[in-house]
Amino acid sequence: MKLSVPDMSCEHCATAVRNAIRSVDPDADASVDLGGKTVSVRTVAAEADILSAVHDAGYEEARIA
Repeated sequence: MKLSVPDMSCEHCATAVRNAIRSVDPDADASVDLGGKTVSVRTVAAEADILSAVHDAGYEEARIA
């Protein structure tokens, strides 16, 4: 899945988003593109669970791209 995270602006944000995703699926692969403000995620978890974790981490504008 690919997420658009418009309010992700720095490496600290990227780490926070990756950690939020891995809190749902520790084996998830999350590749961040800061310039594009997107995250490509390979996971077995449901999209809704991943998106909820990213929102809970403070990135309320995140959505499925």
